Amino acid sequence: MDLDLGTIIVGIICTAICVIPFMLMGKGKKKKEQQKLLSLTNIANKHDGHITHHEFCGNFGIAIDKEKGFVFFNKDVNGEITEGFVDLNLIQECKVINTSVSVTKNKETYKMIERLDLFFKSDNHTSKDIKWEFFSRENNLQLYGEFQASERWSKLINEQIKMKVY
Repeated sequence: MDLDLGTIIVGIICTAICVIPFMLMGKGKKKKEQQKLLSLTNIANKHDGHITHHEFCGNFGIAIDKEKGFVFFNKDVNGEITEGFVDLNLIQECKVINTSVSVTKNKETYKMIERLDLFFKSDNHTSKDIKWEFFSRENNLQLYGEFQASERWSKLINEQIKMKVY
């Protein structure tokens, strides 16, 4: 079975046309994550902290400084950037607030998540409670791991609050 040079060239071009878009998308995603990490690092630097663990999900990034007990947050919704900082020394607990609505379709009722927030309950009356939006149906049509991320970070933060060794 002989392949002529023209068939080989066409095969290489077709393969390149199929592969290059995926390579470019991966490169763009990596660049966005680097920008988000830089933004989180800038927030940490403002509060004399450093990031020991971080995660990006959807349009937000969250990070923690386990040594000092700080949590950092940033979110980009249509170019509007929200930044947040929490000192866990002033927090009693952290929990996920899941706001959902019931939707009836074909005589069956389903719960649909409207909003997910990470809520920080202050341990005294001098500092305010803090709420960070992880997901809002107003801005996103579908969940892309925000539910799991909010549960994971609530658990991590509550473990950190219990330790209070910073």
